[in-house]
Amino acid sequence: MKENYTITNNTLNNMYFRSSMKTALSFLLIGTSIGFANAQSGRVSEDLSSIAKLSYNDQVNAMASKVTGHSIKPQSKSVALSGNYTIGTSGDYPTLTAAIADFNSAPITGPVTLTLLDATYPSETFPIIIQENSGSSATNTLTIKPAAGVDATISGNTAETLIKVNAADYVTIDGSNNGTDSDNLTLKNTITTGSPIILWVASTTVAGADYATIKNVKFSGATPSATIAGLLVSGPTLGGAGTVPNNHLTVESNTFNKAQNAMFIIGSSTAQDDGAIIKNNTLGSADTAEMLGFRGIALQNAKNAIITGNQIDGVSTASTSTASGILVGGAVNNISVTANKINEIRNTNTIGYGSNGIYVNALTTSNNVLVANNFISNVYSYGYSSGGGIADNGYGIVLGGVGTDVKVYHNSVSLNVNQNVAGRPAAINILTSATTAGAIDIRNNIFANNQTQTGEKYVLYSSAPKTVFAHIDYNDYFSSGANLGYIGAAPKATLADIKTSFGSNENSLNVSPIFTSTTDLHLTPENTALNNKGTALAEVTTDIDGVTRSTTAPDMGADEFKAALNGTYTVGSTGDYTSLTNTGGVFEDINAGLVSGNLTFNIIEDLTAETGANPLNTITGGYTVTIKPSGEARIISGTTNSNALIRTVGASNVTIDGSLSGGTDKSLSITNLSTTAPQVVRFGSVGTASMSNNSLKNTIITNGVNTSSAVVIADNGGTAGTFSNISITNNTIKKAYIGVYAFATVGAENGSITINDNDLSATGADAIGLAGLYAQGTDGAVIQNNTIGNFNPTPAYARRGIWLATGTVNSNVSGNTISNISAGSATNNGAIGILVSSGTTGAKLNTNNVIEANTISNISFAGTGVNAGIQIAGTSAAGTSGVTISKNKISNIKNTNTGGYAAVGIYFNGYSTAANGGVNVFNNFISDVANHGYNGNSYLDNGVGITFNGKSTGYKIYNNTINMNTDQVVTTGMTAAINVTSSISDAGAIDLRNNILVNSQTTTVNRYAIYSAAPATVFSNIDHNDYYSTGTNLGYLSSAKATLADWKTATGKDANSLNILPIFVSPTDLHLTTENNSLDNKGTPLAEVTVDIDDTTRSTTTPDMGAHEFAGSMLAQDINKNDLKLYPNPVIDLVNINYSSKIDAVEIFNLTGQKVSSKLWNASSGTMDMSNLVPGVYIITLKIGAETKSAKIIKK
Repeated sequence: MKENYTITNNTLNNMYFRSSMKTALSFLLIGTSIGFANAQSGRVSEDLSSIAKLSYNDQVNAMASKVTGHSIKPQSKSVALSGNYTIGTSGDYPTLTAAIADFNSAPITGPVTLTLLDATYPSETFPIIIQENSGSSATNTLTIKPAAGVDATISGNTAETLIKVNAADYVTIDGSNNGTDSDNLTLKNTITTGSPIILWVASTTVAGADYATIKNVKFSGATPSATIAGLLVSGPTLGGAGTVPNNHLTVESNTFNKAQNAMFIIGSSTAQDDGAIIKNNTLGSADTAEMLGFRGIALQNAKNAIITGNQIDGVSTASTSTASGILVGGAVNNISVTANKINEIRNTNTIGYGSNGIYVNALTTSNNVLVANNFISNVYSYGYSSGGGIADNGYGIVLGGVGTDVKVYHNSVSLNVNQNVAGRPAAINILTSATTAGAIDIRNNIFANNQTQTGEKYVLYSSAPKTVFAHIDYNDYFSSGANLGYIGAAPKATLADIKTSFGSNENSLNVSPIFTSTTDLHLTPENTALNNKGTALAEVTTDIDGVTRSTTAPDMGADEFKAALNGTYTVGSTGDYTSLTNTGGVFEDINAGLVSGNLTFNIIEDLTAETGANPLNTITGGYTVTIKPSGEARIISGTTNSNALIRTVGASNVTIDGSLSGGTDKSLSITNLSTTAPQVVRFGSVGTASMSNNSLKNTIITNGVNTSSAVVIADNGGTAGTFSNISITNNTIKKAYIGVYAFATVGAENGSITINDNDLSATGADAIGLAGLYAQGTDGAVIQNNTIGNFNPTPAYARRGIWLATGTVNSNVSGNTISNISAGSATNNGAIGILVSSGTTGAKLNTNNVIEANTISNISFAGTGVNAGIQIAGTSAAGTSGVTISKNKISNIKNTNTGGYAAVGIYFNGYSTAANGGVNVFNNFISDVANHGYNGNSYLDNGVGITFNGKSTGYKIYNNTINMNTDQVVTTGMTAAINVTSSISDAGAIDLRNNILVNSQTTTVNRYAIYSAAPATVFSNIDHNDYYSTGTNLGYLSSAKATLADWKTATGKDANSLNILPIFVSPTDLHLTTENNSLDNKGTPLAEVTVDIDDTTRSTTTPDMGAHEFAGSMLAQDINKNDLKLYPNPVIDLVNINYSSKIDAVEIFNLTGQKVSSKLWNASSGTMDMSNLVPGVYIITLKIGAETKSAKIIKK
């Protein structure tokens, strides 16, 4: 037997297969496998399933015959489909026509999916009719869809329809090839004659097509006028109402073009179609050739139907029929038309025929129609000057014979396109056919007519009696014309006229709405006059976008909008907002650009559920935002992992002020409860855009752990930021790795920040971990009057009270109190009160920083590194220069490591140059500096007041007082008030004058006032210093120098230096007492030092040595101390003067000889008022007869 013959309807008897039966029977086309019996040995085992197929015309069965062969003959067709079948040239069926024929042939036994493999189907026979199948059910469904990755088109030229669902149930046509809402199936009917349809869902006289689902399909007709409908749902007659309903239709996410009607759905007036859902479809086009020619959606004789989320854009006709976006008519009950966007509905017939966005034309038996949350724009006609009827002009919404309970709620209608003839267009038109009393409820709508053609144009046109309105109120009516409305038979010019005509509309408005555009009717934030002007309606709880509406004062129109913020708002469960950072909170609204003025947000109750979900972004218009407590102290808290609870991203002009009084009370606590890399507040810049004028003040900041920074000022991504004029003031900051972390991009005038009056001294679990305040790259940082200390000593951190890091310039660190900072033995980096660390090569130098009037005490360390009150670092390529260290009080600096590692009051460990400003050290007190002690002369081994290490120049060390008063445990070490290491080698590197350098220890063997491993040439000037040591030797310069004379010989200078034991108020209070007459006026004037550590003015001719400008007990040639009592001295306001005889007059002079006060006495005692004098040293002169007596006094 030869292969590749076609044999149909034949009987083959007594055949003997010499070759494989597969080869012999490969001519069979399609079907199921053939069964064989009594086959010859060796053949029965063959699998014939791949070639034994059924014909789509006949079923072929194998009939057992003789042992020598088989007979095959045609049988009657009966195919029970179940499962997945492919349609295409290589599929199970070559055409959809063939597959549907088998579907129609027998009850299906399971769900059936017909998958389209090909891009086109040119061999279909139309119409493809899907008949009722008794096997269909909610489980046994029929689905037609394209295969994955296939864009399929079924195109025909047929006078009736391409596909007809004829009373078949549970049929789904799904155009998506990937299970989403993609439209990958096109149905196209190209015929231009007859009354063609693309898809027809029809009932018969006995059954309807129930549960039909049409989704994700592109419907395309021949032309907007030739094709009657993309989708027709009707009775057995094309377009006619049947007697049996088609229930539970779903039409979803389809597109419709080039047809008169996108959808025409008509049921029976006595047996309405039930449960239709028409949603999220796109109908029409801006392209004229692709538009619809009559209607978008027509729904007649239906109940329990939903039309929602559809976009209808482009319905155009020039006929005498009225164009509609959506038509709801006939016998309708429980119909919802919501959240549709309807635009560009027009009738251009020059005689003047009508168009409308939504037309409700229901029978009087109809009830419960809801038209809500729709956008309707640009509905217009050519115009008809005498008409106000449905067929005359363009209308947004038209209500005809409406039955009862028709609700028009929350719609936005805007007519913007002019008609050629003015006519009587209106945003809403209630026809004379609406007569049922109380049938219509119109509330919360925005009706606007912005047409500019001359002649009549209205917002509201009603020829119905006013009794038809159950409610008409809370609407916004706006017209660009002379009249707002036309009521009854006359125009109404004003809102007052409309109110009078209806006897209602008491809460309606006449406000021009500002829409996003003429086609996008979302309201812009500028619509403050419309904000919250509606009334709550139970039927409408969300807006067109699904946004929840206010339950008390919703907005009019379809869009529940956010009005621009301006003024003061409350935050709390009963406030204007319930949160700052959460969804729906303050920051989200501001980020939406909803700002038209400066804002204040009062926290009216604790906000304990902040998520940090929304940062505060750049504020539109540059307005200010202030967040503050109200009523009583408040808490803001929440859990935000790996981020800040409250953060700004590019926002400027933000103030968080915790004061209730407007003063300095701290009545706002902000806490991030997270233990995963939390921050509390972050001011973050974005890129190169500068962030400025942000302030955090009067708050209590608590982080979740002390391994993450609490307050951060940087780029939002954590890198160097761009910012200026940032203020962190009067806050308590607890439980943080770094209390305040400021990281700026190095650049002129970038990074200016003020960090003042903050308390970072919490103890225990709330203590700071690494550093109190950190600034890097800042230009112009001011860090003043902060209290820092009690750091957590347990983790192995190198602790710093204040840290000026790389590239920090022009900063002022002053008035801070730093104490109780301890670093354990587990780190080799010591605890440091104030650190200026090394810069980097190039631009990132640390220059021109002032460290002034800080009190640094109890800085302790037990590790293998240097412990310091103040440390200045630098490298040879990036020296730290231009530093001024003045008026600081440094005491109790200890290193207890038994290996003997250094403790230093002020530690210069780097490079500076005179050319870059050098280093100025003026008017400092340093005392109680010691370590465990070590038998050696290295600067790293013992306690030192000031250490100079590194190849540096430009040091000016003037008027400092150092007292090394604490004994070390190991007595064989070497201590000194000043230690100059051998690394200082440049000639003239150090200018050392007017200092008091005392080593008053009692046990250390080698204790010096000054120790220099550098040669004498490093001193440009060294003189007018008081050197004193209780040890054997006064100093060391190449060798130990026992006496002042030896020291003078070594330096070749120091001609005016002294070796006098000063008398201090105490070992750690280094103010000089009045008994120090031998030190009085022994300094030399220095232009850089005009005041002392207390800001007392220094003598311009004979100032004192050391940091304190003091007054001796008496001028040498003057009053016997037993004759005069002058107290208090120093004085603040009144000084008491008692003398042994009568005083005629008292005069007070400053040190320049200027008389600043005088008084006639004629008494032996009295007072002089010095309260108005500036602080400084003064001379009091007593005139006693012909004599004049003088004494020195200090005014604080």
